[in-house]
Amino acid sequence: MELEEIRQLTIEGIKIFNGYSDDTTNGPEMKQMMQLKRKVEELIYQRNPQHINPHNQYSNQIPYATMDKKEQKYFLECIHCLLIQGVIMWGKEAELGGTDFYPWFSITSYGKKVLAKGNIIPHDSHNYLARLREKIPKLDEIVLVYVEESLQCFLNNNYFASAVMLGVASEAAFNQLFTAFKNSRLHLIQ
Repeated sequence: MELEEIRQLTIEGIKIFNGYSDDTTNGPEMKQMMQLKRKVEELIYQRNPQHINPHNQYSNQIPYATMDKKEQKYFLECIHCLLIQGVIMWGKEAELGGTDFYPWFSITSYGKKVLAKGNIIPHDSHNYLARLREKIPKLDEIVLVYVEESLQCFLNNNYFASAVMLGVASEAAFNQLFTAFKNSRLHLIQ
């Protein structure tokens, strides 16, 4: 799988872990990176049971697909980005039980808001753009380029630059609307 697919499944896995109690310290619900990785591997298998590394031989175990080296790197990259973006953080609780640092993780207050938004979130830029193209099939390439740049700025916490890029995309879309309106009026006059 490619980076964008792993990113989508990682976010999906985090959404699943968001439903688990923060007090869980055992079982597959415990918020540790290895458990999240396993959940993403289960999602990979669900998406592609023909994966190159399937593990489905035990009837008492949920089938999963072991990530290859490239997929593991993509998973780590996704985790790194979600940490920088403030969706997740290291540690579960600020206590003396050894859960206040790696490999434990928590979903931040901001992350809970992001995950509650539903499917269209800018943290999953590939699917965000795919949905935009689906909603607006004849989207102009200039508008798309600026929206993509806006997303990249947003994902790197450059919010002012993101807003500027989105403004330029909006201006390009408005200019196209104005041109179409002007051309339709000219057509009506003739």
